[in-house]
Amino acid sequence: MRVSLTVLISLFFLFYCSQGDKGSKTNDLIALSLLTNRDQIAEALTSAMDPVSGSMEGLSGEGTSVAIQGNRITWPERISSLGHRLWNKGPDLGELEAYNFSFNCWGGGHYSRQVASTDTNAYDFLDYILNGNNPSSSFLVSKEFGNCKFLPFSNWAIDGLTENIWSNLSGSSPFVQNGTNLKIGVNRTIQNSSQGISVKVTGTGAPLSYAAGTPTTNQAYSLTWNNILTGASPGISSYSQDVSVLREGYSGSDLIFSHQVSSLSSLQYGADRSDSNPLSWYRLWSAGSLQVVHVEKNFTLTVSVDEPVKWKYIDCLPRAGKVSFTLSGDLTGTGTISFSGGSGYYVYTVTDSNGNNSTEQGNLDFSSCSVPLFIL
Repeated sequence: MRVSLTVLISLFFLFYCSQGDKGSKTNDLIALSLLTNRDQIAEALTSAMDPVSGSMEGLSGEGTSVAIQGNRITWPERISSLGHRLWNKGPDLGELEAYNFSFNCWGGGHYSRQVASTDTNAYDFLDYILNGNNPSSSFLVSKEFGNCKFLPFSNWAIDGLTENIWSNLSGSSPFVQNGTNLKIGVNRTIQNSSQGISVKVTGTGAPLSYAAGTPTTNQAYSLTWNNILTGASPGISSYSQDVSVLREGYSGSDLIFSHQVSSLSSLQYGADRSDSNPLSWYRLWSAGSLQVVHVEKNFTLTVSVDEPVKWKYIDCLPRAGKVSFTLSGDLTGTGTISFSGGSGYYVYTVTDSNGNNSTEQGNLDFSSCSVPLFIL
């Protein structure tokens, strides 16, 4: 099964991917492009929005469809979903599956994925999809990138480790229940060899701990579900997210920026399935605030929600909503991000420590957040 899965993924890339797909980038790649533009506030905004967009993206796919609804999807859907997300994010299948496998990356390097559980068997959501095994009540997923350049014509590579600990899962479908928790530890770097730039993301919370396996990362994100609506029930399922990460940008070996990102209050998300048409379902970022401390430039950016931000399920791109942000420290000012059409338009006014004023504007690109419709 491990070998055939790799072959199927390989065939997907040979026959399915289009030129438009090649333009998709991860949020880290957005940060890489900003390194060349050197808009310090846009860089900080990207660091603030990364955990938000990552929540929308990482919680899409067949893993959560099974976790919440318990419905096993068909083989074409499984292959399409796996391949599409592999194309967009390299060999990272989101933060939800724990199926064991490893392979050499097409452009060099390697990738491996291992599962451990305190239960007798270590099963996860993807095991359920592929083999019909109910996931364990808790499990640890370790995903290791060894300078993995997933595609031979790509200029970027991933190196490092992501670890996920699921706990308090139900023994029967739906598996995610009120009180289910996902802790994510991160220590990885994405680098663009042609431009000589890279972004490193490291968890700055408590060290991950689990009674099986040997986690080595520190917590970057913690997600807790607090209102689960099962099956076709209308309404809003909700979960919260806490953030604690360090994002560092480099040009060669020179540090360009380091951002300490944390949630001042838990980010609140909802899964809105109140419409009878699944194509009109949304995820909502409704509350909570984030802080980004720019260590070198000595300013702090604080983001809060003005109008709930809506991400469509079909591609998890932002379609509506508005957030505001303030600047303090050596840079002071205010700004907003308005979301529509899959991107975020920002505008801000800033005053530096010498009293100079300026107004800037631009767009944040969320094109990497493009995944198939499999419902949380």
